[in-house]
Amino acid sequence: MNYKKIAIMMIGATIISSVVFAEEISSSKNVTTDTLLSAGESTLVTSDIPMVSIPQTNTRNAIHNYAVCWVEDNKKFEQLELKKANHENLTSSEEQFLDSLKKSSYDRRLKHNLNYRIEGFKRAHNWNSDNKQTRYYNYEYLNGYTDRDGFINSYGWNVLQVLADKINDNIYQVSRKNNSDIAVTDIENAILSPINETATVVNNDELRYYADHLVWFATMQSVKEMHLQEGISEH
Repeated sequence: MNYKKIAIMMIGATIISSVVFAEEISSSKNVTTDTLLSAGESTLVTSDIPMVSIPQTNTRNAIHNYAVCWVEDNKKFEQLELKKANHENLTSSEEQFLDSLKKSSYDRRLKHNLNYRIEGFKRAHNWNSDNKQTRYYNYEYLNGYTDRDGFINSYGWNVLQVLADKINDNIYQVSRKNNSDIAVTDIENAILSPINETATVVNNDELRYYADHLVWFATMQSVKEMHLQEGISEH
């Protein structure tokens, strides 16, 4: 048996297989795109295929709870201010509550948590966002900042950041009202309106889920942090 000939044939077959495999990978890279990583704009949803419904029920509940807790805090604040004006002594827990409102508030916590969660998505998916340098990714590259085009951001980041910005703008307008004038529905609408708008222009199920999760996380986490700051136990 000519072992040398067999070895040469095996090496040749391995080389051919490797070339074919490399060509398949190269071809796949040429046709595969990461929609959320790529630069892009949202368009109206026209598909008849059922998509992830947003906001989900648990997100609506989280928004409602956030709004209720904010309004209850406002009422408690007004009551304690009246108590102070009447020269009544405050309990230690009441003092802690008033002191906590000097450190943060529901609107500021929400803004922080929206931005914090978007940063998590950005890092996990390697999204481009307000970046001045050209970025080379597996399938493509995104140009850095130019005076003509500005920033070339990833589609996924754009959608979530626009959603957060609209929520923050709405919540800011609500926060400017007198405490006694802020209603639960004011806060709910300030958050629901942007996410409902997002639902009409995003036809990517993965991104729809991220948008829903973003709002769910930010509202839930904001309530948790405010309660911790105010000395309220979470059950």
